[in-house]
This record gives sequence, structure tokens and C-alpha cells, in this order.
Amino acid sequence: MAISVRQVFASGRHAFHAVCIMLKKGVCCEPILEYKLRIFKNRGSIICINHLNKFLKTKIMKKLLLFSAFIGISLLANAQSTTQSSTPSSTYKAFKVDVDFGYAIPSAGSGTKAGATFTIEPHYRLSDDFAIGLRIEGAALGYETNGAGSKIKVSLLTSYSASGDYYLMEGGFRPFVGAGAGFFNQSSVVGNKDSGGSITTVAGGTNFGFFPRVGFEAGHFRLSAAYNIVGNNSSYAAITVGFFLGGGKK
Repeated sequence: MAISVRQVFASGRHAFHAVCIMLKKGVCCEPILEYKLRIFKNRGSIICINHLNKFLKTKIMKKLLLFSAFIGISLLANAQSTTQSSTPSSTYKAFKVDVDFGYAIPSAGSGTKAGATFTIEPHYRLSDDFAIGLRIEGAALGYETNGAGSKIKVSLLTSYSASGDYYLMEGGFRPFVGAGAGFFNQSSVVGNKDSGGSITTVAGGTNFGFFPRVGFEAGHFRLSAAYNIVGNNSSYAAITVGFFLGGGKK
């Protein structure tokens, strides 16, 4: 069933509503957009033309929006699939905890020097090549000064430092370089030889410090060397050996 556009214009608003109902129900009509619109004296015909144009534009816009949304979702899904396929899966487990024991050498003093360290350091691997951690370390540093006013000093340091390690290789042997920074709390005991071995306790203080380090891991064995740069003449070098829990290959 075909309906003439001219019949719609001649019939006024009531015919337009009939055409709208038939369009919604899928009844065939003549192509309306190809007909050149004219302004008729009959006001009802002008209203019909305006409403009909709005109806058709709404239908077309809905289809364009649906088509654009479909294209956008398709492109997004394809990009996500490409990203996932290009991202290599990690080889090592994310969490590990280092437990290290070490020999420390204080930088202060001119005579005999000795010290020891104990470290616990949990790590989280951001990738197979880079891990961040929190180093919790205790160090006991002793040294002796000779000559006039000779004395023996033992410093106790506890530190809490954020750290990062970058691994240079994959496989069974993994060398790394790293660094960290944090707060070092110090207290000291001083013995004076010249005054009959009197002992003085020095109140503790907190200083900011940092450290570079290098080392390697082989299996679950770990060896590292670090130099802790701390204020108040409390810097020290440490060579540590230990092991780590977790963090192995998946």
C-alpha cells in the first residue's frame, strides 16, 4: 500500500499521524526526503512536514549511533586482545622475602673495625626484571681509636628503608643492581681507655640515609654488597649472604 506525499499534505495533520503510525509498523511509503518541501497556505500541512522530518531524522540518528557504538566496541575489543597477546607472562612469582646475615665495616675510626648485620627484606616483583621492597636491618658497629684519648665505641643502628632491585639477567644466575633510602636510628656505647675503662651511653638519634648495592641470586641463594651512607659518622659498608623465601619460578 503506497501513500502519496501530496495526499498527506492535502489531508493535513490527521493524515500525517496516520503515516507516522504506518511507518512505525513498517508499511511502505513513497520516499519522502526526495520531495522538495514547499510552504503551503494550509498551516496544518506545514506542521505535518516539520513533524515528519523530525521523525525521520530521529530514526536515522538512532541507526547511526548504534552503528558507531558497534564500531567503537569492536575496535576496543581488538585493541585489548592485541595488548594481552603482546604482553609476556611473568616467569617468577611476585612475592619473596630475603633473610640475610652480614659482615659490616664502619667508616668512622682509625683502628680496629668490625660489625655485623641482620636483614629481613620483603619484596614484590613489578616485573621479572624489577622488584621493590622494604629493608628492615639491624647493625652493630664497633671500632677502636688509638693514641691519646683512645676509646672503643659500639653503635647500634636499626633502619627502615624502601628499596628497589633491577635484575640484569634471567635464568639460574641473576646479577642485580639496586638502591634504597630510609631512616636510621642510632644509639651508642663508648668506653674510654684512659679513664679506667669508663663507659658512657650516648642517647640515640634518627638520621636519613641511603645506600647503593650490587649482588646476585642463584637459585634461592643471595649475596650482596651495600654501602650505607648515614649522617653523624655512622656510615658503613656491609657484605651479606642469605636466602629468600618465595619468588622462584612459577
